[in-house]
Amino acid sequence: MTENVKILIVDDEERLRESLKKMLEMDGFSVETAEDGKVGLDALLNSSYDVAIIDLVMPKRDGMWLLAEINKRKIDVSVVVATGYGTVELVVKAMKEGAWDFIQKPVDYELMKIVLGKAAERRHSVREQIEAEKRIKEQNEELKKVNEKLKELDKLKTDFLSMAVHELRTPLTVISCALEIALVEIADKGIAGIDLHLNNALDFAKNMSSIVSEMLDINTIESGDMSGEITKNDLSKIVRSAAEGTIPLLNKKGIDLKIDMPDVSRDINCSGGRIRQVLVNLIGNAEKFTPQGGSIVVSLKEDDGCVTTSVKDSGCGIAPENIEHVFDEFFQVNRGSCRGSGLGLAICRKIVEGHGGHIWAESEVDKGTTITFSLPV
Repeated sequence: MTENVKILIVDDEERLRESLKKMLEMDGFSVETAEDGKVGLDALLNSSYDVAIIDLVMPKRDGMWLLAEINKRKIDVSVVVATGYGTVELVVKAMKEGAWDFIQKPVDYELMKIVLGKAAERRHSVREQIEAEKRIKEQNEELKKVNEKLKELDKLKTDFLSMAVHELRTPLTVISCALEIALVEIADKGIAGIDLHLNNALDFAKNMSSIVSEMLDINTIESGDMSGEITKNDLSKIVRSAAEGTIPLLNKKGIDLKIDMPDVSRDINCSGGRIRQVLVNLIGNAEKFTPQGGSIVVSLKEDDGCVTTSVKDSGCGIAPENIEHVFDEFFQVNRGSCRGSGLGLAICRKIVEGHGGHIWAESEVDKGTTITFSLPV
C-alpha cells in the first residue's frame, strides 16, 4: 500500500526533512517537503496528499496556523503533528483541532511508519465513506425523480380511466333504457321469442354498467373522496337495512338470508353510505358464488374496542393460494361462470381502511367463505 501513499512533510529543519524523505521513499512512499506553514499550505492547495506530517513549532507560519487553515479550507488530508519542543498541552490542542495522531522528535522511524500507515488507512476509509454517501445521495435523487415520474404516470392513468368510464356510462345507460322500452313494447304487442334475446342483452348492458360504475368508484375513493361526511351512525341499523335490501335478489335463487345481530344500537363514526356500500357488495359477492338453495349469514358483534361485521356464505369457497389476493384490484377467482370487474372487494377494502378499519377473508373449498371487516368504535 505504501507506493500509493503520498506524504507531505512540513518542517523547518532541512536536514530532518530530507532524511525522512529519503527513508520514506526507500520504503515506497511518495514524499514532498515544505519548510514552513505557508509553503505547506500552498502545496496542500495545489496537490492531493494522504498524510501531512506537520511540525508544531516553526518560525513564521507554525504548525497550529497550518492546522487551522486546513480545517478552515476543509482540505482532505490526515494530519500527524510532530514536536520536540512543544508542551503536552500544545499536542493536546492540536489533536482537538483535528490532528489524527502525533510523533515525537527525535523521530523513531519504525514507529513513525506505523503511524503513517494507520493515518493513510484512515484517510482511505473516510474517502470511501464520502464516496459511498455521495453515491447514495445520487441514487436517492434518481429514485426521487423516478417516483415523481411514476406519480405523473399514475395520475395520467387515473385521469384517463375516469374519463373513459364517464364516456362509457352514458351510452350504456341509453342502451339499457332502450332495451327496457323495447321489452315493454314487445310484451304489449305479444311478440314471442325475441324477449329472451332482449333480456340477455339487457343483462349484459347492466353488467357492463355495473363494471363501469365500480371503475369510477375506485378512482373516486383513491382520490380521497369518501362521498359522505363522517358522522355518528348506528352501524346495526346500516347493516340490517343493507341486508334486508338484498332479499329480493337472494329470493330469485332461493338463498336463505339470516341476520344474526343483537337488537341494540352500535354507534360509530363513519360514512353511512360507504359502509352500506360495503355490505351490499359483500352480500352481492356472496350471492354470485352461493348455489341455488344455499344460505348467507350476516352477523355483527362488538369485540375489544371494535365492531366486526361478517358475511358468511355456503358457496364453493376459495383455494388457499387465492385468499391473500381476493382484495387486489382486478383479481378474479375462478369460481364458475360469474365474473365481474374484479373491483368489488378492492373497493370494500379501500372503504374499510379509509375508516381506519381492517378487512379479511376466511374460506374452505366446497364449504363456503366468510368475509369480515372491523371498524373502530
